[in-house]
Amino acid sequence: MQNILFTLNTVVPVFIIILIGIILKKTKVIDNDFIHKSSKIVFNVALPSLIFIKISQTDFSKITELKVIPFGCIGILICFIFSCIISIIFIQDGKKRGAFIQGAFRGNYAIVGLAILSNMFGNSGLAKGAIILSFTLPIFNILAIIGLIFSTNKFNSSSYKKILFKIISNPNIIALSLAVPFSYFKIPINEVIVKVFNNLSLLALPLALIGIGGSLSLKNIKNNFVLGILATFIKIILTPLIFTFAGYHLGYRGENLVAIYMLFAVPTAVTSFIFAKALDCDTDLAANIVLMTTTGSIVTISLGILILKMNGLI
Repeated sequence: MQNILFTLNTVVPVFIIILIGIILKKTKVIDNDFIHKSSKIVFNVALPSLIFIKISQTDFSKITELKVIPFGCIGILICFIFSCIISIIFIQDGKKRGAFIQGAFRGNYAIVGLAILSNMFGNSGLAKGAIILSFTLPIFNILAIIGLIFSTNKFNSSSYKKILFKIISNPNIIALSLAVPFSYFKIPINEVIVKVFNNLSLLALPLALIGIGGSLSLKNIKNNFVLGILATFIKIILTPLIFTFAGYHLGYRGENLVAIYMLFAVPTAVTSFIFAKALDCDTDLAANIVLMTTTGSIVTISLGILILKMNGLI
């Protein structure tokens, strides 16, 4: 019973906030314009503030100790290659193939992952998650573009160039670049600035979770249902099972093992829909996968954490 309560206290608060986002959208308290603007605040201000303040105040030596980072990066690459192979075997339509690849490998670690790590381990978990995010976010984005371009054969499209520029100018990557020197050289930061960044970072997770809830729609759930289920199975069941099992046998425990589990168990990132739209892929399939993985991960993430807890791995 104690393990169940621990799991519920960890996972349920995150998905309740997503549910609140759904209710607020249904009752028209928020609309698409609010979701769009609040997402910009999260992406451009709140999340970069969180990454900067957590990394700049973390001992740089801890980054070298995070063996989770190379494991996670290699794991993401394997997931991407596997998703590409499955899409080639089962999907003829290039537009659907691009949306499927993204949905099957690209996780929402920035929001759902960090929120759950924060609930479980407090500031230490949040700091570790922010560091992992800083290394994995560029990989997710670059591989997503590669998958979309090769699926649609749009090698000369100007749209992918714009997305590549967005990756380079990504506020979260910039925040990492600015934070590392402060961490490495132990440069002190003015207390007022620290408080400002801390306050801004507090906006990131709740505002983003509400935005996820408001973005979910059952409107096109019947379209591409089979492909949506297949991508969902790969994303929130198969890959977290494989890589958590591998991490366990490589000796990862506690925060590190949970960080690995969350990296692969989180639902598909909402930005996969945006990328699919920019490169003219199947947006209905992309939206379906986001919806299916988000709702399904309520159960799968809860079960995963419960199993880890019951076996004394947390």
